[in-house]
Amino acid sequence: MPEIPSIDPCTNLKRDIERRIHNFEQQGVYLKSQFSDVLKDAIDNYAAGTSADDTLNAAIAGATVDDVDAGTTAMSRVRAFAGSCLDSIYNEARVFSTGVDGFINDRLTDFLSLATLPEFDLLTPLRNYTTALGIGNLIGLLSSIDTGLGCLSDSELGECTTLVQDFSDRVDAVIDYLGLNSDASFSLETFQTLQSVSLTDQLEINLNKLDVHVTDLTSTALDNVKQIIPMLHEESRY
Repeated sequence: MPEIPSIDPCTNLKRDIERRIHNFEQQGVYLKSQFSDVLKDAIDNYAAGTSADDTLNAAIAGATVDDVDAGTTAMSRVRAFAGSCLDSIYNEARVFSTGVDGFINDRLTDFLSLATLPEFDLLTPLRNYTTALGIGNLIGLLSSIDTGLGCLSDSELGECTTLVQDFSDRVDAVIDYLGLNSDASFSLETFQTLQSVSLTDQLEINLNKLDVHVTDLTSTALDNVKQIIPMLHEESRY
């Protein structure tokens, strides 16, 4: 049976924020079981060692978007096709562009120079978690919740303001067990603190460098694909 609409401000706001927080909590349960616990266990059980600076830098330099067929060479090959031949190419490129983070993660082992590093055992669960966080949009959900809590706080109605603490506690519980910063963003430092696991300083530095590089590769791959999508769309009309 659907809820009976209410124009009472506290009841109305409570329902609205309750729905947002429920969504936030559901996302949290999923992310914890599928991703944050996996990353925590990977860090807790890691014993593979740390790459030297020159080894790490060489591996990073050797990993390019060509490894996942998203470089300029691959894009130029598309131009050899025209007309209806482009239909399937366009569809694949469009799908790739809408989920590039996940597709790059699925092909992390294709970055052969990175896959040889001991830190790769941590890079995979790290990238899977941060990508899932982005898809789950916890930062956006939290911002929406905070807006609603602000309305309650500013109401100057006692029955409204008393709801704020309970709602805030529920949000904080999710953030804490996911190992996130207070704004629902991710950092390795905060994650380790809240999950009671630890990496050596150098290993954390190396892992952050690898994470940044894969992020850059993902952005480059997306930029390359976006350059051909308008051309594919135009050509497919003929």
